[in-house]
Amino acid sequence: THHCRAKTFGWLETLDGGTFGILHYTADNLPGLMTRLQQKDPAAYARVIAAGGGVQVSTEAICASNRNDRGFICNQGYRNLLQAALRERSFTLVQLGQVYDRYNRIRGLAQSWGFQSAYGQAMVATMLNNPGACGGSLAPLRQRCTQSDESQKIECFLREFVAVPCRGNATGAANRVASIREALANVSRSQPPVVKTLQEVEACVR
Repeated sequence: THHCRAKTFGWLETLDGGTFGILHYTADNLPGLMTRLQQKDPAAYARVIAAGGGVQVSTEAICASNRNDRGFICNQGYRNLLQAALRERSFTLVQLGQVYDRYNRIRGLAQSWGFQSAYGQAMVATMLNNPGACGGSLAPLRQRCTQSDESQKIECFLREFVAVPCRGNATGAANRVASIREALANVSRSQPPVVKTLQEVEACVR
């Protein structure tokens, strides 16, 4: 986004909201991912745990390592565990599943707010990735933008996202709106998105 001065993407309809990275490998989130891996592929889970030397993958254990090891990823056991996990196709799939679930939740929210189009839903997903002062319900925008015409509502959301501002400050909000306009320039404001099933998306992962 932002002409490669921020993050770069190919085609990812949810922009930042669909990426995976640092925040997902934290004390709050990594244990949940490992639970999903255990449920999806017990053999892969066992390999990952073994690579980590049996370190405990719980919020409490990771928090303790954060305190004692200047960050849990500086602990060789956790580092080995995460490196092993990232080599497993099944771990990629559980991350994909988590993002897919989030995507569908946000699509449902967007639809309940009057956005049925591919553009409107992708815009909402992007705004919710870092809503700042607008909060997880984008309440200020919803209060100000009550148009029945979806294209007009989209323009109102984009305008008010900067006016509030929603993303920390006006500059950050304006940059995000510019990225949305650029990335979604050819996306329909009248037709719904073509939504693949999780199985169809998983088939793209080698």
